[in-house]
Amino acid sequence: MAFSILPRDEQYFVLFQDAAQNMTESARALEDLVRNFTDVEKKADRIRALEARGDEITFQIISRLRRAFVTPFEREDIIAIGRAMDDVVDMIEASAARLASYAVERPTEGACAFAGMIVSASLEIEKIMAQLHRRKVDEIRLPKMAVNQVEAEADGLLRRLVAGLFTGGADPLTVIKWKEIYETLETVTDAQERLANLVEGIILKNA
Repeated sequence: MAFSILPRDEQYFVLFQDAAQNMTESARALEDLVRNFTDVEKKADRIRALEARGDEITFQIISRLRRAFVTPFEREDIIAIGRAMDDVVDMIEASAARLASYAVERPTEGACAFAGMIVSASLEIEKIMAQLHRRKVDEIRLPKMAVNQVEAEADGLLRRLVAGLFTGGADPLTVIKWKEIYETLETVTDAQERLANLVEGIILKNA
């Protein structure tokens, strides 16, 4: 009931914050999977459920737009934010699925590092979404820069890990599996950076 009486503009921001919180929950679930590699299928199923919840939030955003006469931003920008957040959770789920299905003995320290980075960026995105309604770019600058920094660190980590795979004497199948897992994990941070950059651009356009 409290949700239904919010001003029309505020309802979108509530949904954006719900999506960001779902992203962080997904990221934490991925980190738990990586650092505590037990009950792998059960943990992967939980992440799939969170991904489905993200889809539902995106659906709510788009459904609300169909009924709205007045929106806080242009319609295509609202859809872009919703879909960009959904993309992050999709890639988190894809990472978990690869870890669960590739028959790895246990995650590497590199995978653990990626998972920690994804959580860090998700927390910064929550800060961005909490300030989005204010439409002030200065108020999201620090968390946005933190997301950019995480992505840069993830790029460097990926290069080092892939180089190590090809020089560490691992068998070809192990190299293929871990290269794909690492690349998928790094893609999460790419999607997080795209989201942060997108929100910054929309705020600048509407300032």
